[in-house]
Amino acid sequence: MSSEINFEKVLDTKWSEKAPAHQEDSDSVIDNPTILKSIVVTSIPSIAGLLFEFLVQVVNLIFVGNLNNPAALGGVGLANMLLNVVCFSIGMGLNGAIDTLVSQAYGNHKYYLCGCYLNRGRIIQAIFFIPEVIILLFTKEILILLGQEEDAANYGRTYVLILLPGMFAMTQFETVRRYLQGMEIFSLSMWIQCVTMVIHIVMCYLLVFTYEFGVAGASIATCITFWLNLLIITGYITFREGVVPEGSWFFFNNDSMKGWGTYLKYGIPAACMLCLEWWSFEVLSLFAGFLGVNELAANVVLFNTLAVFFVIPNGTGYAISALVGNSLGEGNPAKAKRYYLISIMWVVFLTAIIIVVMIVLREDIAFIYTQELNVVRLVVSTVPYFSLMMFFDNLKEVVSGTVRAIGYQKYGSWLALPTYSPMCWG
Repeated sequence: MSSEINFEKVLDTKWSEKAPAHQEDSDSVIDNPTILKSIVVTSIPSIAGLLFEFLVQVVNLIFVGNLNNPAALGGVGLANMLLNVVCFSIGMGLNGAIDTLVSQAYGNHKYYLCGCYLNRGRIIQAIFFIPEVIILLFTKEILILLGQEEDAANYGRTYVLILLPGMFAMTQFETVRRYLQGMEIFSLSMWIQCVTMVIHIVMCYLLVFTYEFGVAGASIATCITFWLNLLIITGYITFREGVVPEGSWFFFNNDSMKGWGTYLKYGIPAACMLCLEWWSFEVLSLFAGFLGVNELAANVVLFNTLAVFFVIPNGTGYAISALVGNSLGEGNPAKAKRYYLISIMWVVFLTAIIIVVMIVLREDIAFIYTQELNVVRLVVSTVPYFSLMMFFDNLKEVVSGTVRAIGYQKYGSWLALPTYSPMCWG
């Protein structure tokens, strides 16, 4: 326990403070190209993993959409929205504590603490999952209350109820993934998700079309995919030596039941940061439906396009969180600051390319989703404004990753509250 108390001093280190002279000298041999290479190398698997995670929902929508049943497609889309709000956002947000605690513990070579933080995170995720399940049991009633058609609400309820066991596995897998990322192990979860993504497509085809389970088939396939992710990554780390540092992977013990206050001190504000942002975009999508069918369709095109491109800054943010946290754990805030500044410049460069591509190909992007000319015109006219929002949103991801790394989630949540709350409540 004494080692953990001493470790708290590391968490309180001001990341912007000047490092001791010997640390700055050792850091000076790491030039900017090397820093940039580290950012790119760690970002790529994180980006790919997030893309595979997003594509699970996209694949489901594609297969259900080919049933030629608008109510079924609408129900699955609404179910995904509800799952994002109630489960995905909260689960991923709580893991912001791992970005702080595991990354700094790893940088400080306190590997046993990394395992303690992982187990605390998994237990806390399981506890939070209970009220999430209770809410999701009333999926149909919630969707009808939001003004949705009963047929779509019924399909949404079927999709969610079957998927509930899989959502538990997803939250646990996400916690393990963030634990690995905190120790700069990014590729393992990516390759697992790549393999299960292929399996998911095959299962969707068999269950939705061959065995004609329809919406239930897509939900069953997703449930199996999420459990495969968790079981494979758990088995691989458990039975293959050297995947993680020795002493950092173990099952629950007495220390797993301690220090929850510290974990939640970082986890709850991190969840507030993510939830306020995520919920605001979901609410905007809901409000778009009140403007008209064409406006709703244009909103779907724009936000699905954003979701695809968003994995780039989001994945970079996770990478920066690990790199900055590891540097702070080493007691080298000067190095952490260099990671942050170079990552900002890197994301500005990438975002500029994305914006140019979106503006030049805006008609082509719109036609990928729809042939309705009124919708295409709305998308084309909105892309320039949308691109401006994307620029600042992408920068925010890098800043958020750094905020999580240095343990300043509470300040991030204070800033998110006045900026996103008006969007959430209209």
